Amino acid sequence: MNILLTQHQQKLRNLARTLNAVSPLDTIGRGYAVITSTQTGKVISSISQTQPGDPITTQLSDGRLLGTVDKVTGQTLDSNES
Repeated sequence: MNILLTQHQQKLRNLARTLNAVSPLDTIGRGYAVITSTQTGKVISSISQTQPGDPITTQLSDGRLLGTVDKVTGQTLDSNES
């Protein structure tokens, strides 16, 4: 009986670890952010979903930033922006 309980506890710990690894809150805690449209509440994952002047909300680990899109470019993080 104790062996079975120990096995179930280990399985539960492994499942909890897996959930934490894919948790949006855990991801935000590592320095990432979730950006949503302030108007619709939908997550913005592409530049095609927004345009200059659109209000956005940026969710960080300790709060939110409210802002407006100033400029949209097709450059990625490893591109040089002029």
